[in-house]
Amino acid sequence: MQTQYAKHALMAGGGKRVLLAVDFVDFLEDTNAPASTPNWPALARSYAGRLHIPGEDVSTWQGLHLQAQDKLGALFSLTSLADSLGTVARQRAPFTADRRAAGFNPGRDYQAIIRSEGQHMLFEQKNAELRARLSSPALVLYHQGQQSSESFDSLRNFLDWARQHDIAVTVFINPHHADYHRIIAESGLSDTYLQWSKKVAEIVTTAAMPSWDFNAEGFELDETPPGPSVRGKHIRWFWEPAHYTAELGEVMLGRMQEKDLGCRGSTAN
Repeated sequence: MQTQYAKHALMAGGGKRVLLAVDFVDFLEDTNAPASTPNWPALARSYAGRLHIPGEDVSTWQGLHLQAQDKLGALFSLTSLADSLGTVARQRAPFTADRRAAGFNPGRDYQAIIRSEGQHMLFEQKNAELRARLSSPALVLYHQGQQSSESFDSLRNFLDWARQHDIAVTVFINPHHADYHRIIAESGLSDTYLQWSKKVAEIVTTAAMPSWDFNAEGFELDETPPGPSVRGKHIRWFWEPAHYTAELGEVMLGRMQEKDLGCRGSTAN
């Protein structure tokens, strides 16, 4: 889904550079679920008509039909009406969740929780969520007898498509707080994590694109969040173990743009 959206945005806006973040948990497969081979043409068609991707579009009339369905559904539904009223009502609220014009998340909803409940609550909630997600002993990168998965294939296919369209892609592994890595270790997935990072690097290197692992960049990933009694304060780099602040994001962007611009075909790790 995300790579299809990226293709659509690039074709519509004429973009020539992509910063593509990848996360370990998004690549995990559950061996309790049956293994299957993705039907890539069928997956592409499921978005056709709503996304404009040359070579993957439906007929003009079919596209108009789908778009009319979507617009009518958005205009004449109780859910859309309620969401619209809620949006108007929250316009002047100081900590309403929002996006900047460039698409960045300023973290206003995090700030509201930090002011009312404290940052420790965000850490507790995310840590519990991550422990639950990684608690299954059946989690692997790919099923037995296979050497790849739908997620790895999606990454590989997108990089191939980008090369064909002369689009430069920088793949980076998101930085995570030390709590995140401790829970991965507690779940017995440390070796799987290393295997995953090597597999990502292998795919990106084969595609001759630059890559970054921001867990190995010397950031202070083990900051201690404020205690339960503290309100209104947060650590420098993270909102909670899986989401970092704009300050860290700006540093990451600066490093990638400084070293990667004009160096397509090299790899910086």
